[in-house]
Amino acid sequence: MSTLTLYQQSPDTGLVATFVSCTSGGDKYQQDGNVVLHVVNGDIADHTVTIVSHAHPTAGETTADHTETVTAGTRRLIGPLSASVFTDPSDGLAHITYSAVTSMTIAAVRNAPTQN
Repeated sequence: MSTLTLYQQSPDTGLVATFVSCTSGGDKYQQDGNVVLHVVNGDIADHTVTIVSHAHPTAGETTADHTETVTAGTRRLIGPLSASVFTDPSDGLAHITYSAVTSMTIAAVRNAPTQN
């Protein structure tokens, strides 16, 4: 499982993120509730991306994993998602799995704070 580099979006200069190949064993990233995953599926088949839930049902949090289908030949933005639900307490990171990784790339981007 690879740890994704987290890119910071700037309200002044924008963002240039480097996409990396999705890892067959899954990936992980720092989830602070303000991160969006940008997933590109260059394959001819649809693929499912799953962010694993680590919610605490006793705290009233939804315990289901978050899944999204990335249609063949498309891009998808996923998130932002709740840090308390999707951060694994054992390593402090959110974990991603994929139904397949053929021609799949990903970038993790932290949104820029809103300026007044």
